[in-house]
Formats: sequence, C-alpha cells, structure tokens
Amino acid sequence: MIYETFDYRKTGYFSSIVIDYLADQLLVDDLFQYHRTIEGLIQSINDRKNIPCDRLRLQQSLLIEYEDQILSNATKFNIELLADTTTFTITTGHQTNIFMGPLYVIYKIAQVIKLSRYCTDYFADKTVVYKFVPVFYLSSEDADLLELGHCTCLGELFNWDTTQTGAVGNMFVDDSLISLLEKLESKWKHYPYGDDLSNLLKQSYKKNVTIKKATFTLLNRLFGSFGLVILTPNSYAKKSLLPILKKDIENSCVYNSVQQTIARMSPHYKPQVNGRMINLFYLTNNARERIEKQSDYYQTVSGSRTWTHNELLADMEECTDFFSPNVLLNAALHQKILPNVLVVGGGGELAYWLELKQTFNDLGVHFPMLVLRNSFLLIDEKMKSKMDKMDITATDLFLADADFIKKHTAKEVPISFFEPEIKLINDLLDKMVAKLTTLDKGLLQFGIGTKTKILNLTSDLDKKVFQLEKKQRDHILEKYKIIKSALFPNGHLQERVDNFSYYYARYGDNFIKLIIDKSAVLEDQFTIVYLQNNTNTYE
Repeated sequence: MIYETFDYRKTGYFSSIVIDYLADQLLVDDLFQYHRTIEGLIQSINDRKNIPCDRLRLQQSLLIEYEDQILSNATKFNIELLADTTTFTITTGHQTNIFMGPLYVIYKIAQVIKLSRYCTDYFADKTVVYKFVPVFYLSSEDADLLELGHCTCLGELFNWDTTQTGAVGNMFVDDSLISLLEKLESKWKHYPYGDDLSNLLKQSYKKNVTIKKATFTLLNRLFGSFGLVILTPNSYAKKSLLPILKKDIENSCVYNSVQQTIARMSPHYKPQVNGRMINLFYLTNNARERIEKQSDYYQTVSGSRTWTHNELLADMEECTDFFSPNVLLNAALHQKILPNVLVVGGGGELAYWLELKQTFNDLGVHFPMLVLRNSFLLIDEKMKSKMDKMDITATDLFLADADFIKKHTAKEVPISFFEPEIKLINDLLDKMVAKLTTLDKGLLQFGIGTKTKILNLTSDLDKKVFQLEKKQRDHILEKYKIIKSALFPNGHLQERVDNFSYYYARYGDNFIKLIIDKSAVLEDQFTIVYLQNNTNTYE
C-alpha cells in the first residue's frame, strides 16, 4: 500500500486548541500534565503508580464481561497481565453506534493497539520492563439515537427506525435493525469479503440481543486477535466511582473546577463542554434522564423521580446501575478503575479532556497523557486514477475551490487569450490609417471604420476563446468537486461519515491490519492511504 502523511494544520479540519496543543503552543498554561514523548509516558507511569488500583477486582469484572464471548488467547493474556503492577493500559473509547458507526472508531482502536505494542517493545530491554494493554471503553449509556442509530455506506445513509427509547446500549436488536442490515448487504455482497462481513455482523446483531452486547461482540470479533480488552460501565466500574459521584452531589466539585478552567480558557478557546451542577443521569428501561437539584430535593428532569439528599445517596449505593455518569464523569470512571497512563481521543475529546486536569487533581484521579487519534483518508485505485488524470495531488484535496483553480488553470486561462496579437494588429492598423491622412478624407473615414470592424472581430474571437477556456476550467472544477465530495462527504472528513463496511468487504481482515500497521504512534500526522486492488496483502 502506498501512503503519505500530511500536516494537521494544513487540513483546515481541526480546531485552534487542538492545533495549538499539537504544536506545544497552547495560549493557556497548565491544561495538560505530560508531553507526548517517551519521557512524558514515563512520568505518567510513575505518577500512576502512586494511586491505588484494585487490579484483581478489575480482572474479575472483565472476565465476567467476557463470559459469553469468544475470548482470544491474546485478550486473555492481556487480562492476566493486568494483575502485574508493571502493566499499564492505553485507552480509547466510544459510544454504541450501530455497526461501528464512522471509520474513526476503527482508527482509535488501531492506534491504542499500535501504541501498546510500541511501548511494550520500547521497555522490553529496559531496567524496569513495563507492559501495556490496549483497552476500549464502550460507553453504552448514551441516549442519543439520532447520533448513534445510523451509518453511511458508499454514500448512502442508513437509519435505524425504531420506537425504542432510552440508553442506546440497552436497546434491543429488533426486526427494523435486522431489515436495515439486509439492505446494507446489497451494498457489499459482490465484494470479495462481502459474505464474511455479513456473517460477522449477523453473528453480532442477533434479534433480541442488546446493542451493547452486539457492539461488544463485533468489537471482540474484529480486534480480539490483537489483544484488545473491552470495558463497559458495569456495576464494579460504577461502584468504584461512587465516592466521586457522592462528592459531586455534595458540593458540585466537577462543575466548580471545570468552570474555573473554562474561565481561563474562554478568552482564547471555545469550551467543548460546560459541565453541570450535577453530572449524573438516572437510567430506566426506556429513558436516561438528567438529575437536577431543586431547593431542598433532587429530581429527574421530567419530574418522574424525586429524592431527598439522603435518599439519593442511599439509592446510589444500593442501585448503582441505575445511575449513569455524563461525559465528564465517564472520563474519570475508566481512569479510576484502570491502571491507565495514556488516552487516545479525537479533536473534540481532546478539547474536553483539556478542561479536566484541575478536576482530576481535585478528585485524586490520575490525569493521563493525551494523544490525538490518527486520521486517515482512504483513496481506492479508481479514485486515484481519476486524480492522476487531472494531476490532483493529496495536497490539492485540502484546497478551497478557488485556490485549486488558481493552481491548476491560472496559466491556461488568461483574461485575454490574444492580447499580444491584438496589440500588434492595433499598431499595424494605426500605421495604415496614418498613411491615409495624406490622401482623401473619405478614404480616411473608411479606413478608420475598417480598423474598428477588424478590432471588433478579433475581440469577438478573443471572447469566444475565453468562453471556451472558462467552460473547460468549469469542467475541471466540476470534476474536482466530484472527487472531493466523494472523499469529503458533505464537506466533512471521510472518517467522520463513512462506515468501515465497504473497506472490510473489499479487503477483509487485511483492512484492519493495514490501519494498525499505518497508525502513527506519538507522531502527529494525517495519513493518506492509496488502496490497491490486491486484497490478499496490505503491504
């Protein structure tokens, strides 16, 4: 596979706070703890050692999660490694999008796998041998079906039409979702690994299975052989977070510390999240409702459930599974229970993590090294052929339309195609008319009229050539827009729209291996990959 890398700053798709973070030029001090280097990682490890972690209980809870899964040797080995105090985790996470959602979910996971390998190899011959386990935190309690209930394959949007409500992870695979999968199959069934993909998804999304379990199964089948460990907000995880949840109820500590950080950031950067006085939801079978504090009691936002202060604390202790942390406390949750030293996240995630350092310090939770997830642009051989015919480079794909036209057609589309020739003709006609001044006045007027007619004719010809060139230029621009719209759907990065299914149907497991192989480690680079016809190898 041919690939090239690109500077994030030149893409135009990343926020100023992310660009400044990558360049070590943040305009606000003390938003992160460790630089993205091996030295920074060692500091993160040393600091994480000082915070207790119940490794055996973590192991037990993970093994319970895998009881009804095919546990690969690689994942089993990694779970066993977690008992060792010299083993640490590298984590990423996402919600339960149906069928894995956008491509960047694959990219996140590939990067933590690659990073874990790299870091383990790096420390293999050092005085202290540290080992690293890739972890995916499956945030299964998000209730935003509008965001999670669709996927895009080959430019077509597929929506899950269901009447179910509440946390998407707790919803069940129904006839509508099975029907949606059958429609999706028509997009990939003729590709070499189309049947493999269909079987993979059907084995994961079985009727009446929860979306959480279906997503867990799919993740495990795709990445289990690479040793990925999957963690969900289970009872153990939530109970471990109880002291923090209670502290937040008591004095809104998360909100207060986040607001202090935002006050420092806001003159320079737009906050990603603002936090709330209470960062907790109440879960039922068909709803996930925010909890709000009233004058002397607490209630869900709909008013369907109320508590006194003591009742809420007691309920949290006895019925922990009914309480769901928001995005800010979710970050603290996996940091609390995992021996985690590094988090991989997208631009938006990185932005809200940069708001949390003070919060984590106040809560006594380790604040990890932050690494921006890899971004890829995948270009298949058909699209590459179109680009080559138009002499379009990867850099051109990130140009505005006007800049592309300026680069590719400026020399070919002069304002006047015949400008030098028209000047010569005009000079020659002037000389001819001048000679007529010594002759008959009537002949002079005829000469002047003839000059005007000739210049009008040459001007008409010049305009026709310009119109032809403009038409050709517009044709080039239209072809460029077609290529760009295919690679940047609706003006967005490909990875934020397209599902992995087309690529898996064409390349099978080799697609996963390719993304892992080409994933950067601690480098900051946008990677363009030119896919080839050969589906039997990714090299």
